[in-house]
Amino acid sequence: MKRVVSGIVFVPLFVALLFFGSPGAFFIFTLVTILIAIWEYFNIISRIGIEGYPYLGLVLSFLLTLCFYLDARFLLEWVFVSLLGTFSVWAWRDGDIRTALDQIVYTIFGVLWVGGTLGYLVLLRNLEDGDLLLSFLFLTVWSGDTAAY
Repeated sequence: MKRVVSGIVFVPLFVALLFFGSPGAFFIFTLVTILIAIWEYFNIISRIGIEGYPYLGLVLSFLLTLCFYLDARFLLEWVFVSLLGTFSVWAWRDGDIRTALDQIVYTIFGVLWVGGTLGYLVLLRNLEDGDLLLSFLFLTVWSGDTAAY
């Protein structure tokens, strides 16, 4: 039932933003989706005993999505800030090298996996005929999900 309700709310909103919304509105919608998804990611990894850095992950996901909104012009700067930020938070918060690698890797991986893949929606939307590309992508994914369900 939860899937049906979220589909009834999400699909019309997504279609309206995709075809009739401004790029800024689509960016905000995608950003909210990414921030919710990255928070869920950190909740999932905390259940297996890896804490990670969830607030840093939220900030880095925001910056990565903003970078995509600006046509990936600041991607190299984002890499520098993300690595510097992650190691700074580790040194300030923990300082224990034995647990640091897991937390750093899970944080960076989560940001790249969740924020990076969903952030590409913003890049695709900004392409010529990006709305058609995204509609094809989502129709394909939703068809596969429906058939598998």
